[in-house]
Amino acid sequence: MGRKTWFSIPEKNRPLQNRINIVLSRQLKAPPAGAHFVAADFAAALNLVDSELAERADQVWIIGGSSIYKEIMESQAPRRLIVTRVQKQFECDTFFPEIRPEQFRLLPESFRRRTAFPTSLRSTRASSSDGGLGGGIKMLIKSF
Repeated sequence: MGRKTWFSIPEKNRPLQNRINIVLSRQLKAPPAGAHFVAADFAAALNLVDSELAERADQVWIIGGSSIYKEIMESQAPRRLIVTRVQKQFECDTFFPEIRPEQFRLLPESFRRRTAFPTSLRSTRASSSDGGLGGGIKMLIKSF
């Protein structure tokens, strides 16, 4: 997660439980209190997961902010978007990048029911070796 996302989480809820918390920041040189790691950018975070954390992490979930979402959506990495749509308007200053239909496809309803994710989209560049359903980077998208 990005630095601003980290600090937007109430202190009593940091770090997020039962997961390794990596904060991306070009400003911080050490992890903020409670975070497990800090990485200068998304590539450095993935390198950390692939090396030092390889035995402990089998999935990567991105929970914000908007610049990190945009970076991964434009990358060549296989990924799935888990989208929660909130049917209410809120005053806000940060927005999720546009989900372009030529880049992502809605997964079959049978898969969405099995995973309890009402809206799950997969990159059109998904690997055929996993049927286009597994592996890669997951992005948890919540708008509150």
